[in-house]
Amino acid sequence: MGREYKIVCDPQAVASFDGFLRSQPYFDSYDAVNSLYNLRESGIAKEGDWPDGYASIEPNGVYFCDNLTATKSAAWILKSLIDQALTHCDRIVVYEP
Repeated sequence: MGREYKIVCDPQAVASFDGFLRSQPYFDSYDAVNSLYNLRESGIAKEGDWPDGYASIEPNGVYFCDNLTATKSAAWILKSLIDQALTHCDRIVVYEP
């Protein structure tokens, strides 16, 4: 089981996340059945073959799950998600759902 985060932000920030995620070097694939972005940084040692994390775009923000397989990579991915949200709004809320 991983650690979950929810980044709550304005609608204009939410609208930017699909293109942002797909353009990142850590974007691995998109699971359309489950609406999940599989995120993994290449060349990082980790436990198992799980992605470093998953993201899902929701109406009021972005859900991120750190799979706890590559903590430095997942921390970097989470920071980039927070930074992306902050480029489109003045205030965000991050919490564990």
